[in-house]
Amino acid sequence: MSKKKRHSDAASAAGAQPPGPTKSDVYKAAKAMVRGGVSVIPVRADGSKQPAFELLPKEWSEEGQRFRRPWSTFKTRRPTLAELRA
Repeated sequence: MSKKKRHSDAASAAGAQPPGPTKSDVYKAAKAMVRGGVSVIPVRADGSKQPAFELLPKEWSEEGQRFRRPWSTFKTRRPTLAELRA
């Protein structure tokens, strides 16, 4: 049995969650998705799947006379690599 498999079994037996993906893993996956034509947005790390608005680019709203961070921009375009890295 491999060392990785034993660690996984031990974590399951103890009721612990295995470690999640690293920031680097998430970035690589997002980059691959964008290259494949999928638009992505950052989501909260709490498991709620809500957008992480603080990580979205700011856009000025004339109507509200303030900056907003809408995710709807990414309905019509994919994020740039710089936006993925932010």
